[in-house]
Amino acid sequence: MEIAYIITSMDAGGAEIVTIDIANRMSRMQNKVLILYLTGKNSNQDKIDKSVQVIGLNMTKSPINFIKALFYAKTILKDFSPDIVHGQMFHANIFSRILRVFYKFPCLISSEHSKIIGIGIILHLRLRLYCITDFLSDLNTNVSKEAINFFIKKKAFKQDKSISMYNGIDLKKFYPNNNIRKDMRKPYTISDNEFLFLNVGRLTLAKDQKNLIEAFSLLCKEHKNVKLMIIGTGELEKELKNFVLQKNIKDYVIFAGNKNNVYDYYNCADCFVLSSAWEGFGLVIAEAMACALPVIATNAGGIREVLNNDEFIVPIKDSLALYTKMKYMYSLTNDKRKEISNKNLVQSKNFDIDSIANKWLNIYKNFKNNSCTWFSTNHKNHRHKKFTKHMYNHWHRHWAEKHHKRFNKFNLIFQNNPTIKLSTAVPGVYKFGSSNNNDKGLNHRLLEIGFIPGIRLRVIKNTGEKGSILLKIKGSKIVLSNKIADKILVERIHHICPTTKV
Repeated sequence: MEIAYIITSMDAGGAEIVTIDIANRMSRMQNKVLILYLTGKNSNQDKIDKSVQVIGLNMTKSPINFIKALFYAKTILKDFSPDIVHGQMFHANIFSRILRVFYKFPCLISSEHSKIIGIGIILHLRLRLYCITDFLSDLNTNVSKEAINFFIKKKAFKQDKSISMYNGIDLKKFYPNNNIRKDMRKPYTISDNEFLFLNVGRLTLAKDQKNLIEAFSLLCKEHKNVKLMIIGTGELEKELKNFVLQKNIKDYVIFAGNKNNVYDYYNCADCFVLSSAWEGFGLVIAEAMACALPVIATNAGGIREVLNNDEFIVPIKDSLALYTKMKYMYSLTNDKRKEISNKNLVQSKNFDIDSIANKWLNIYKNFKNNSCTWFSTNHKNHRHKKFTKHMYNHWHRHWAEKHHKRFNKFNLIFQNNPTIKLSTAVPGVYKFGSSNNNDKGLNHRLLEIGFIPGIRLRVIKNTGEKGSILLKIKGSKIVLSNKIADKILVERIHHICPTTKV
């Protein structure tokens, strides 16, 4: 089977590592595997099997460069001839969906790794893009049930072709090893009887290490034989180090930087703490659990599903709650912590990468054996027509739903009074009734510009009581003051589309 993965970048992120692990296992299962990454450089080459082909598209934010990357990818896929194309993360998913318009391939899977794919208007626009291109994908996945339900609720994914698929970890790398505890602690001058809290993640707003440092500073006031180690780098590194100095706990907090042997650090710690403000899957939690570590985590993203123990889940951005739980973990006996560790070790087996890879392989085989969508089997020009028609229908349907809701609400105004003043009319189509004034000059002027009893007019914009109102009548746009519009009576036309020409 030929499987092509399209991913946004090949940086040292969780989604990238998961994609590489799955790609490696697919290759070892005698499948031909290709990874296309859109931007940046490949910083994970040493983690990728030599049998996996990796190509960078060198895409930038330039529209012209985007088109070049699109057709470069088309050339590569045409030569590779994939049975499955599997997109990973937002940019790669949208890219692969648009690519399908220009080059037919049998099956497209779109995978997201979080429910937070932006903030504010960016989140709204990205969800909308997922919605309007959803018909180009055969299967949508996300890393937790909570995330997939969020996308379905926001109409970004359709329920009948969306499933949750957990990320996986390599249990051959992550396992308990008490023999390295002292050797790993020695370079950091951490004694064996000191209680070490560990955090692994990029130093960013999402991981919210400031919340963790705040909680840990409270613990340091009561107990002096505790240490906190943070593994990772990021744009907030300087700010976090200054915050540690401000809290006067420099001797208790260690910034260890990026580490390739992070599994060794899990085995030298006493408790893992995740302080994230938002998360996708929380891969580091599964890794820590596989190394038999007790875990405390914030209720971000799909963390609750991974940890499966509400006793050690605390609210996000709540330093006091996090401190309380850290203090509780510190106060437990070794036997009680061992009991928690063993439960976590058993829970981690659910995220074995080999098991997850087998699930993916079964999905791929199912799609290969059953021809997927009508879209992939039509002639190129016919597909383009289908794409254009779908886009038009989507926006028309979205626009109509929006206006019909407003029309239904506005109909309540006319239930008891079918005639209203034009000055109170919201945008929509109406029928001119009469002018309720005795000004012959005004009536004559209204007649000249088309206000004939029974004629249709459309209100485009009404700026309010002391403003003006923009109308369209007999194909022309005119502006009336609301003082004049207050003297004109109109009737609502029921069962008429807002797009009706007047």
